[in-house]
Amino acid sequence: MTQSLQNKIAVVTGDTSGIGRATVVDCARYGVNVVASGRREERGAELVAEMQGLPGNVIFVRADVTVAKDVENLMSSAVAEFGHIDYAFNNAGGASPEFELGTRLHEYSDEKWNYYSDVFLKSVWKCMKHEIERMLPNRSSVAINNASVFGIRGGLGAHTSR
Repeated sequence: MTQSLQNKIAVVTGDTSGIGRATVVDCARYGVNVVASGRREERGAELVAEMQGLPGNVIFVRADVTVAKDVENLMSSAVAEFGHIDYAFNNAGGASPEFELGTRLHEYSDEKWNYYSDVFLKSVWKCMKHEIERMLPNRSSVAINNASVFGIRGGLGAHTSR
């Protein structure tokens, strides 16, 4: 275990699958204590159970990052459990159940646009708002905001054309 990672605390959103889950596993392997979060409590409990015995401790806090009270509770829980936050990995996201690959922007309903805005934009702001407030006293914290490749470059059939 790297000495510089001992007693470090990470908050990871969207960790019940994919990149978020892999991030929790890697952090715990290197001794980082992790506050894992997501909407799926059963998967969160499974993740915590699988991390038993690793150098870093992992707890799960159910949070929907589109809900301000959930985000506030997540950050407050991290500080209550571990005392501070050193790292934040804002990774939560996902397509809506009615997502149709290839829907053109001008065909989006207000409801669909609001969903994507809440999940991919406003949720990051909500997380960072509460993370930064708790990270500033550390004077050496890091926040990473993860995005799909479509956050950098669109593609045929990816929201803009059919």
